[in-house]
Amino acid sequence: MFNLSDLSRTIIIILIVIILGSIFITLLPYIILAGIAVWITSKIFRYFNRKKEVKEEIKTETMDETFDELKKDAIDVDYQELNKK
Repeated sequence: MFNLSDLSRTIIIILIVIILGSIFITLLPYIILAGIAVWITSKIFRYFNRKKEVKEEIKTETMDETFDELKKDAIDVDYQELNKK
């Protein structure tokens, strides 16, 4: 009917699953904390890298045209003063 080796194999598999499950459950809070720490650290590094990139963009922006060249593109508008009443 029942084979002792099949029964012992089933019991060993069940014990292994229970032991691995308990180990996973005890380590789960630490795994979650480590994940949150990595996420926060990456957010902080991204924030400072973006800030650094913006500062570099501001420093590297230069004006290619001089004031005289800008004056050429200006529109000259004639106007008349309104009479004061």
